[in-house]
Amino acid sequence: MVEALFVVAIIVVLGTVIIMSIVDHMRSMEKTENDGYAKTIFIAAQNHLTMADHEGFLGRTKFGNEDEENTGVYYYRVDNHVNEFNDKESVLDLILPFGSLDETVRSGCYIVRYQKSSAKVLDVFYWKSEGRYSYDYQDGDYRALLNVVKSDPDELRNYNGAVIGYYGGAQIEEEPGRKLNPPQIQVTNAETLSVKVTKTIEYTDEKIILAVRGETSGVLKQLTLYNDGDGGKGYYEILLDSITGLETNHHFFKINTESGWNGDGDLIPGENISIYAVAYNSVLYSNVAFSSTQVTNSLFAEGNTASLGVLPDKITISNIRHLENLDARISQYGAAADATINAEQTVNLDWTEFANAVDDVDPCKVRVFDKNAASSTPAYSGDGSEFTGGYEPISPSYTLFYDGKNHTISNVTINVTGDYSAAGLLGNPTGAMHITNLRLQDFRVSGSEAGTLAANLVQSEVRNVLACQSKEATRDANVLASSGNAGGLVGTADGTYFEACAAAVYVNSATQNAGGLVGQTKNSGLITGCYSAGYTEGGDYYKPTDDGLSTPIYSVLAGTNAGGLVGDCSTKITYSYSTCSVMGEAVAGGLVGITGKVIEDSYCTGLVGGSTGTTKGAFVGQLRVDTNAAGEGHENYYFSIINYGIGAVGLVGEDADASRIYAFDRSTKTYRMFVSTGADGDERTPANPYDDTLVAYYQGGFNLRTVKQLGYVNDNFEGSYDALETKDFVDAHYGDWPAPEILIVNVPN
Repeated sequence: MVEALFVVAIIVVLGTVIIMSIVDHMRSMEKTENDGYAKTIFIAAQNHLTMADHEGFLGRTKFGNEDEENTGVYYYRVDNHVNEFNDKESVLDLILPFGSLDETVRSGCYIVRYQKSSAKVLDVFYWKSEGRYSYDYQDGDYRALLNVVKSDPDELRNYNGAVIGYYGGAQIEEEPGRKLNPPQIQVTNAETLSVKVTKTIEYTDEKIILAVRGETSGVLKQLTLYNDGDGGKGYYEILLDSITGLETNHHFFKINTESGWNGDGDLIPGENISIYAVAYNSVLYSNVAFSSTQVTNSLFAEGNTASLGVLPDKITISNIRHLENLDARISQYGAAADATINAEQTVNLDWTEFANAVDDVDPCKVRVFDKNAASSTPAYSGDGSEFTGGYEPISPSYTLFYDGKNHTISNVTINVTGDYSAAGLLGNPTGAMHITNLRLQDFRVSGSEAGTLAANLVQSEVRNVLACQSKEATRDANVLASSGNAGGLVGTADGTYFEACAAAVYVNSATQNAGGLVGQTKNSGLITGCYSAGYTEGGDYYKPTDDGLSTPIYSVLAGTNAGGLVGDCSTKITYSYSTCSVMGEAVAGGLVGITGKVIEDSYCTGLVGGSTGTTKGAFVGQLRVDTNAAGEGHENYYFSIINYGIGAVGLVGEDADASRIYAFDRSTKTYRMFVSTGADGDERTPANPYDDTLVAYYQGGFNLRTVKQLGYVNDNFEGSYDALETKDFVDAHYGDWPAPEILIVNVPN
């Protein structure tokens, strides 16, 4: 019995020892696991705190509890009762954002202690709120836990029965540091806005983040990049904005909704953005390596520095993409309807060059529009759908001041139908447009209403703008309107001012008004110092036919009223002229089809034609009742010889006066006085004709008066501008003109 009791006692003792060993082992295992979680949180918190420091903590105001015994040290406690991950005023939302950790770990229970000034994490405590070794944190325990770490960290294995994990202090020194080299970034802002990130992947679990921060919105968006498997050497191309993607939408505003981009709030299309890349290790202790930071505009070439919450109000345009992004239908550009935006074009823009370049720079292999497509039928419904080919006319809803800086936009094909069928560089803008110092060359424009510059303008101003063709494109380029007005520059101008503008293109409206410069003007305005030029062959408005006869060449054709300068005019005209030949189904006039406003110091040379019943006038087709004649010393002129005796005015209202409209011909004294005389008596004003006969006969000079020789001066403009930078076409001539003196010999008067 004694021996049996002795054996039992030994077994009990051994069992107790074994049980105690098992319990101790279980605590050790729990401690190791919790220590690992603490380390994982430490590394993630340190990585992101470093990034937060790089961003100046992005205006956070909640930094946790301040350590009363250590100035500048803060700590955040996270458990079932405290969660400020989504609080945009809390730094916790920055240092442990969604995706930085496994959610089981991130949403657990822990304390992160850090030094604010150096953005350095000091240590992390971690525990579990449920289970055998759970811990119920009480206010004030923070200091007690720190004291345990200072005195005997091993006590955390059994702290009031709980197991507390810990990482920090001396343990950090035991970890071998990983030195990461910074990524390199290259931002391209041209046919697309794209970023190339280059980084050698040095360690397993290394991550690269691309960060985009809006300087107006203050929003930070982050995209995690991964090694592409190319031998550990990774490069990544990220498309931030493109106007051409069909299968995948890559407009800038898509960042706000595309999967993969993390960050609360929305970036604002049109704001300046800061772009940089960050490399860090998500498992091993390492430095956080930042690339350089590059700043650009999200939609345009550049935008002026703006304060938080305010979009740049001055932007630059150096690519077709920038130009297209002025339209909110395309880019969701957020300029308010009452905003005033100043845009400057810094280089020549060419649609063909843009189309060819897009094929080469599309890094995400997005299928782009057919660059050779003749049509551009938009499918806009507010969802950012792209067009299928060709240039899409833009229609800003805000006030736009666009200064072309004497640059050119060329080779643009516009053929639009459907809901957005107003055709022109500008389609149907609802805001006031102020367009200056711009040359539009080799445009092919077709729509319901059409103009090279714009289909419609309201309460706008156009100064120093030329629409013309290169010699090789003269027979291909034109402005065609299927159901509205057509103009060489603008289809319909409502209350709009034109100064020092010119157009030398074919114009055709199938059913409405057409003019070499403007199809129809409404509600007053002004046209001053402007001209429109037509087309001739051999110096004549007729060209030979196969049967040995000839057929007229008409530069302007209208379904109703046609005018060399304006088809239907409610605008005063001064110091302007037209060399266009015109034909209208209702009314046709060499300078204006129908007008009820004053015309002063102007002339025309064009052939005027029409069908049976057309009212025709060599100068004006019809003077309305409310017109007044030009005052003394402000006479108007026309070529009578071109129109074989057609009168100056086809139809005059009962109160209208056409007495100061005079004919001039080659053999008359009036003509000899009217021809251009240069500063030194040279009669050849610089000219750029399409007709080779004119080049040969006139030695590259225009023999009639320019707008300046008619009396136009720069300060004549009735607008708010202090100065006018005159472009060469104001005191020169683009396009053709008739040469009757080499075709017809008149008997002197």
